[in-house]
Amino acid sequence: MNLIGHNRKHGDCEDVTLHAGDHYYPFEFVLPPTLPSSFEVNHGSVRYFVKIKIDRPSWHKDYKLTTPFTVLSHLDLNFEENAMQPNQMNESKMICCLCCATGPVTAQFRIERRGYVPGEGVRIFAEIRNDSDRPILKSKVKLYQKTTLISSGGHKNRRTTDLAKIERGRIEGGGSDQWTGETLVIPPCPPSFLRGCSIIDIDHWLTFTADIEDTPFDLDLELPVIIGTIPLRNLYTVPQYGGFAPPIGFQGLYDVKFR
Repeated sequence: MNLIGHNRKHGDCEDVTLHAGDHYYPFEFVLPPTLPSSFEVNHGSVRYFVKIKIDRPSWHKDYKLTTPFTVLSHLDLNFEENAMQPNQMNESKMICCLCCATGPVTAQFRIERRGYVPGEGVRIFAEIRNDSDRPILKSKVKLYQKTTLISSGGHKNRRTTDLAKIERGRIEGGGSDQWTGETLVIPPCPPSFLRGCSIIDIDHWLTFTADIEDTPFDLDLELPVIIGTIPLRNLYTVPQYGGFAPPIGFQGLYDVKFR
């Protein structure tokens, strides 16, 4: 976009003189609706810049300026097939010490739906039965983000980032515990999938863990969730964190000062 003057690439070399003083040139770009959100991770990123240039005569140095900006694209949960579906998982683990096996630790982990936006709370429902002779030190639910980076050769590098966590206390051998709707609030984070980008993928998961004493083999249950930017309709949601307005365009003001 030419803000002033003529395009030299098209063979028009007419010069424009900007006299001493301040000169302002507003401009606007309409962003394509399929742009992926801005995203940063080690060894991979999605970044956007506006580059501005004053094309001066050949005997003068050109002025150039690059300014970054952020794109937050939509993920409308109302168009995600599984966003309204509940999800649950059952798991059991035998606790062994050398050749001796004690009773199992069993758990059921359930959420009411899969789709959420930042600021909403995930209600956690779980039941744990400890039939072993070892105490469970704590049970916890963790929300984490899994990022998959895909190289030009097809190699995949996966990284995980913890986003939020809640936990409950000790369960003695022979005891049990229930989660009855404890709430884990979704913090600000990028939407799932990073659609529009073919080399970076984002998934979100909830992990329920029973931390069993004196063993590295804890009981883990995982459920996928979808983090969007537009919440499901007809659901009560707590206020969202800011920063998820629709990307309708980029507006700027080119401020040129000559002395």
